[in-house]
Amino acid sequence: MRIPIIAGNWKMNKTIGETLDFLKILSQELQQSSATTKFEIVIAPSFIAINKMAELLKDSPVKICA
Repeated sequence: MRIPIIAGNWKMNKTIGETLDFLKILSQELQQSSATTKFEIVIAPSFIAINKMAELLKDSPVKICA
């Protein structure tokens, strides 16, 4: 069975600080949700935030794309 993908693409619309703030909120929401078992969650951050985001999401079900 195919797993639906939920993707967010903000590319150049968030700074690194805004990205980190968003990830904190997203992580809290996902801990209280069963969404990660029903969907594959993918985020395409701005280029300058990819490394920091990868560090923060290394143990998370959320995936990163470019």
